[in-house]
Amino acid sequence: IEQSKEADICLVVGDKMSNNCQSLKKIVEKENNIKTYLIESPIDLEKIDLKNVNVVAVTSGASTPKEIVDRVIQRLKEI
Repeated sequence: IEQSKEADICLVVGDKMSNNCQSLKKIVEKENNIKTYLIESPIDLEKIDLKNVNVVAVTSGASTPKEIVDRVIQRLKEI
């Protein structure tokens, strides 16, 4: 929640069926009033309009493999 306070959007990386990830998304949206997306892979970034986004907060569910989070971050850097 603290990390996302300065962000334009927040990405929660994890399984869309995970209660943990869904709760994390809802909490960030409610507490910081920013658009938050639950994504499962870098491919999901293609569905998000990042044109006017300067700062992206990235977090993940407890069971999300670090490798997937790293790939999402790498793709954001490329964009």
